[in-house]
Amino acid sequence: MKSWNDVRKRLETEFLAPSLRGRVTYFMTRYVHAHDGAGRVAIRVDGKELLRGYDMEWWISGSKYTEKVFEMFPEIRNMEASAQRWDAIFDAAVDLGCISTHSFFDAYDVYENQSIEDSLSGKNGLVKLFAVLDRRVGKRRLKRLLDENWGREPAWLFAFLCLRLEAEGIGDPEE
Repeated sequence: MKSWNDVRKRLETEFLAPSLRGRVTYFMTRYVHAHDGAGRVAIRVDGKELLRGYDMEWWISGSKYTEKVFEMFPEIRNMEASAQRWDAIFDAAVDLGCISTHSFFDAYDVYENQSIEDSLSGKNGLVKLFAVLDRRVGKRRLKRLLDENWGREPAWLFAFLCLRLEAEGIGDPEE
């Protein structure tokens, strides 16, 4: 497993678009006295947490939350009880804005090991978020994202696309 400092450094310097450096930061902590090493993760813009998640919150409300996911995505309920089913639940949870340290690291691993195009067109919202903020995505590609119905993405993800557009000096996406 990669260290948090290595992941954060790569996300904030190597991958992050120059127009966002110093504005977007990543935060994670582990609660060492928690019996299971639970933690908290956040993505901050100008010091304000725009997306955050708590491991304990995820597990405490797990059964209720899983039922909500099953209602919204009935095809997941019919999957065989397996790692694939849990991956689908975690992906759906991310779409609803519920992240954990586990889902953050999983998304980072996917993002780091696939092409930027695959990251932008994939199903996992966190992977898409990393890609939208990536320096390898140019202004023309950002404009095309708006034309590809990115307005249907979760509000939290669309907010990061708007942030990137604004940072690059591209007009208001609502126009």
